[in-house]
Amino acid sequence: MGGKHSTAVKTRTQYNETHWFEFADLIDHVILLKKVIARPQLTKTGPELASAIASYCYRMARGDMLSSKYQQSLPIEIDWIWHVHRLHPVVYYKDCRKQLGQIVDKQCYNLTEDAISDISITSVSSPQFTPSIDLTKAVLRQKKFLDKFSKHALFLHGTVTKKDFEHLIQNYVSFLKLAREKKLIIPTFDIDIMWRTHKRWPQKYQQATMALCGHLLDHDAVIEDGVLTQVYATTNEKWKKACNSKYGENVDKKYLSKATYSLIFAGGNDGGDTSGGCDG
Repeated sequence: MGGKHSTAVKTRTQYNETHWFEFADLIDHVILLKKVIARPQLTKTGPELASAIASYCYRMARGDMLSSKYQQSLPIEIDWIWHVHRLHPVVYYKDCRKQLGQIVDKQCYNLTEDAISDISITSVSSPQFTPSIDLTKAVLRQKKFLDKFSKHALFLHGTVTKKDFEHLIQNYVSFLKLAREKKLIIPTFDIDIMWRTHKRWPQKYQQATMALCGHLLDHDAVIEDGVLTQVYATTNEKWKKACNSKYGENVDKKYLSKATYSLIFAGGNDGGDTSGGCDG
């Protein structure tokens, strides 16, 4: 995803389809989260959040977001709102297709600290783009995730080894395989980080989840605590049965050999096939 980089993991399905998971994608995501955590105004109701949402909608309507050159200088406020919109894949795809006629895909990594200017979208002549979710509420729901991430090693130390990255992808792809039943499943926090990273690249996310899950995997953002606990326990049992390991721990390598797809680690490594995913 996101171009060619020195460190990546390639997923190859049983139909010989390939999908790349790049280390740079994770770092790009971490950089965004760090900058948002440093700007608490972007995660609470107020004029800065309202202005960012209005500007995002205006720029989507005007077609600015389709430009790779424009994305290279995208203000952090706009990138954050765009990120939150993409966390809801089905809604995002429908909004783009219905209102713009095409998917606005991520094309580059660059982030800037440029401030946004207030843009009015009330003028009749102004182009309109109206997300079908309440972006303010969607942003506010991210506060819990950001609080947890601020205590995570990726935030505190900002580093991850190539082997750890390989394990992250193995576990994430195994999670995707569990989602083939189209039943609600809950990720561990590490898997959730990779899931959110993947959704930042809409076209690649659609292609990969269609191949690995059999459908565009959506994200249910509003789940009651009691239901969340119950579904997490069910996911835990499915994982243990499929992967022979405790949920949250790396997949048992003996079970990886039963996968219907493989993972190949590339970049700074001697390569070779490494089975990925576990029986679902």
